[in-house]
Amino acid sequence: MSKRRTKTPERKSNNPTKAGSKFSIESLVKDAQQNELRPNVTPDHHFLFLCLAQTLFVYCVSVGLDHYHQNHHFLNAALISFSVHWCGFAVSCFIGSCKYFDITEDAGLLYMFYSSYVASCSPAPTLRQQLVHGCAALWGVRLLAFVGGRVLVRGRDFRFDKCTLLLPRSPPVDSLSPFFKLSGPHTVDHCFVFLVVLFCCPVALVYCFLCAVIQAPAYNLFAWTTGGTWCWANGFCLWVLTSNAQDKKDLDVLDYIGVFFFVVGLSIETMADLQKYNFNKNHVSGSNAKWISGGLWGWSRHPNYVGEITLWFGLSLICLGGVSSISRQNKNIVRMGLVLVTPIWSMFFLIFTSLMLLEKSGDEKFGRKGERKKTGYKKAIRQWNLYKQRTPILFPTRLPTVGDLCCFQDGGGSGEYNMIDLTNDSSGLSSSLE
Repeated sequence: MSKRRTKTPERKSNNPTKAGSKFSIESLVKDAQQNELRPNVTPDHHFLFLCLAQTLFVYCVSVGLDHYHQNHHFLNAALISFSVHWCGFAVSCFIGSCKYFDITEDAGLLYMFYSSYVASCSPAPTLRQQLVHGCAALWGVRLLAFVGGRVLVRGRDFRFDKCTLLLPRSPPVDSLSPFFKLSGPHTVDHCFVFLVVLFCCPVALVYCFLCAVIQAPAYNLFAWTTGGTWCWANGFCLWVLTSNAQDKKDLDVLDYIGVFFFVVGLSIETMADLQKYNFNKNHVSGSNAKWISGGLWGWSRHPNYVGEITLWFGLSLICLGGVSSISRQNKNIVRMGLVLVTPIWSMFFLIFTSLMLLEKSGDEKFGRKGERKKTGYKKAIRQWNLYKQRTPILFPTRLPTVGDLCCFQDGGGSGEYNMIDLTNDSSGLSSSLE
């Protein structure tokens, strides 16, 4: 008698990264993690080339846009941004740490906002220019206070550790003498430095000095230069508004909509940061054995970035210059395109830098497959993956509730937060996410 075979239905995966051709932010982050530029993998001359390419690109675009607007606001912003970041690079080489990266960057941003506002004061700033620069300054001061206080309390930011500390490598001085072999894993880098010596001795000497002070000078310079590019591009809407000599109109409905988005975005970003700070306040950096999954962090895995993108979208709406400025005239179309660079660039940069690194860090701490055999980790890994499945990586499909915004709890307590306790961990998985 033959037995009837029943076909078991295939399980549908809730993980968007396994959807194949389906496009999602989750898949973009996974691709970015696999192709991340790392100083122990990517040759130094690639980082130096990217630094040069960014600098030339920003300079050429700034000159072109200033010529189009017949002023110098874009180039002025670029000069301030790169000057501040390269000074920060020099300081990081001197102290052997990049822990002041965010403080330097945000202070530079505030000075860029101030410089842009001063430029709009000739002959006098319009109400729209005052509103936008005031909102941008408010965001900058809040962010500087938060990241500054965080790094001063914790003493480090893991995102910048590999800029200076993580790479044991042979110094490029070996390649400067025929008595040393040009072989090994850094042969390409040694040859590159040797060519630089032949054609540009001062640059080579500086490079060798930096390698003696920090272990990844090219990557460190690349990080600071990329930060300069981010500040310049993220403030595009402000530089466009300052360059708009025709901005004489009063505020209208589009400006009020922009203010609404700015307030909502700033509120979400601020409350998300406060919730995370409150969650970790009773723990030394890296000692919290739980992850936060309640409040806004149960609404989105990165609600602070949702807020930042939203508030810059609101400022961009204000910088358009009102409903009457949206027309099919050539100059207005160009201005609209330039203003929209800010929210698009803000989202792009956050996804492929900080968000990507935080997702990677979380997976390494709480979702490593190699830890499944250890006692107590099966449930932890399963619930970490469940948290990722049920919580969108960035933009949720619903608006945050009052409960999401007002949910505060210590990381050591229990209640509304759905957390896994890894207190008995001895393998390093008990580090908190930030």
